[in-house]
Amino acid sequence: YRDYTTKAKVSEVLAAASAPKAAIQEYVTVKGAFPSPDDVPISAKSSYVSGVVYAKAGAGATITATSLVPNAEGDITLTGTLPANQESIDWKCSSNIDKKYVTASCKGS
Repeated sequence: YRDYTTKAKVSEVLAAASAPKAAIQEYVTVKGAFPSPDDVPISAKSSYVSGVVYAKAGAGATITATSLVPNAEGDITLTGTLPANQESIDWKCSSNIDKKYVTASCKGS
């Protein structure tokens, strides 16, 4: 049962990391490039998230949310790239949190 409740709390960390994705996608659709950090609204409204950071990196971007969940501390990072001739961002999730607590989509690394 404890693993289940921890996993539920970690899902709030993923939700915090995912929150800015729509604003980033809209910016990319309109401007054709990733926004600067000043143009991305960040809000981490969870007692299980210490913060969310957006960073533009070359032709891509990352969103990192840091977990405060006991026994599941660490980061969830969403890495966004824009495939050639596409308007839709391809997001990949990775985490250094114990894999038994993160969603299947974040267990890749």
